[in-house]
Amino acid sequence: MVYTKPDHQLESITVLNSLVANIDDAIAILSEKVSTFEQSDQEHFKTDKKGISPGNPWPSITWFKDPPRDILYAGNGRLIPPHFS
Repeated sequence: MVYTKPDHQLESITVLNSLVANIDDAIAILSEKVSTFEQSDQEHFKTDKKGISPGNPWPSITWFKDPPRDILYAGNGRLIPPHFS
């Protein structure tokens, strides 16, 4: 449950991580509510035109912002790469 507060300050970090069974299905559902997905050119997090970073060894992930502009994450697979588990 999330409660609002009058002095809410936006964060610059991911505030919610959600594992999904299929990243493409998640994007299709989220696209009905989210107008844009974050894009990245960073080497290990480069995204395609849908906003999906294909991972390897990381999970496939996408970042998007909620109405207050908090960054949210949806991904499939493991949260920790195999060599760290």
